[in-house]
Amino acid sequence: MLNLKALSDEELLQSLKSLSRYERKHLVLTLKHLAEMDRRNLARRSRYPSLFEYCHRELLYGEGEAAKKIKAARASAKYPKLYRVLERGLLSLTAVAMLEPHLTRQNRRPLVRAAIGKRTRELEAMLAKFKPTPEPRERIRFLGIEAAPSTPSNLPTSPLTPR
Repeated sequence: MLNLKALSDEELLQSLKSLSRYERKHLVLTLKHLAEMDRRNLARRSRYPSLFEYCHRELLYGEGEAAKKIKAARASAKYPKLYRVLERGLLSLTAVAMLEPHLTRQNRRPLVRAAIGKRTRELEAMLAKFKPTPEPRERIRFLGIEAAPSTPSNLPTSPLTPR
């Protein structure tokens, strides 16, 4: 086992950078596997109702992680240059997942270029123009009316009326 305390500062920094590159390469391989699994509809054939459920139950991904990886896998399968962008660390998994519903053949290049280097909040603001907030609808709210007593106290009651 590696004794991290024994590493010099420079060795620790270099090791961490190397691990980060390794992690991105493996992320891309994972996304390619998920995309192929999705193409084959293998999750359903493996007794899971969806790829999401497979990722969550079988691969033990958290729900958010599973959703992001599936979105990124589908986007990257459709636009393979995203694999390279992810592997180089130009976009994060979160960024690709956020871009996925907005990417088209016409806008993919400028949209990806514009997203590079942006933080999540900046990317949300950039993508907001693709999904404008709908005008609020008019609402009618029932406020209710205080009910009048059904039997005033000064009227005689019927023998059938409970007391």
